[in-house]
Amino acid sequence: MVYPTNADFAQGRLNVFSPVGLALPGVKRGERIRFTPPSGTEKVLKLDKILFQPEAADNFTL
Repeated sequence: MVYPTNADFAQGRLNVFSPVGLALPGVKRGERIRFTPPSGTEKVLKLDKILFQPEAADNFTL
């Protein structure tokens, strides 16, 4: 997840303010999230893995 200026879905950079980006914080591996994209049809996704979590790596800088 990145801020809007760095977002590029094709490269796996999800906008933190997108509907799914807003639904992800706090979700644990294996949990499902529900969100409504601009199409208006509710989606459900399961979080399979977390590639990098700054807090887990003791990186608390922005």
